[in-house]
Amino acid sequence: MTGHRRLMHRLGRRGAALTFFGILDLAIAASLVGPVAPTTRAAAELMSPWAWAGLWASVAALCFVGAWVRWDHYAFTAAIAMKVIWSGEVLASWLLYDAQRGWLGAVVWAAFAAFIAVIAGWPEPVNVLQRQVLVGPVGNGSVGK
Repeated sequence: MTGHRRLMHRLGRRGAALTFFGILDLAIAASLVGPVAPTTRAAAELMSPWAWAGLWASVAALCFVGAWVRWDHYAFTAAIAMKVIWSGEVLASWLLYDAQRGWLGAVVWAAFAAFIAVIAGWPEPVNVLQRQVLVGPVGNGSVGK
């Protein structure tokens, strides 16, 4: 097994998804340290952009750690919660401060949170080697009897 395949086998699909979410959350955190955008005006009224960036970066760190451990449900929960909070923030910016197309951003963030919830509910697939440990060697006639 090559190094890349071994790494991906260890990480798994759920871990790969959490890694992707962590990268996205870090990008959002980095984007918040600049000037306040119209769609983040409501967030800036609640906390400083640096505080929001820290929150996003904390969720990213939890996703990166969760990608490698069994208790990944904490990372998935944090990722979902952050996207739901951000969806509400973008919606509030649209309603209170007339952020152009803020409703669309709110829908996208809410849909993304729902998609993460779907992924969180998926079990990690069982590969052939794990299956042999669980039910015996494949092809010996003992499987399914």
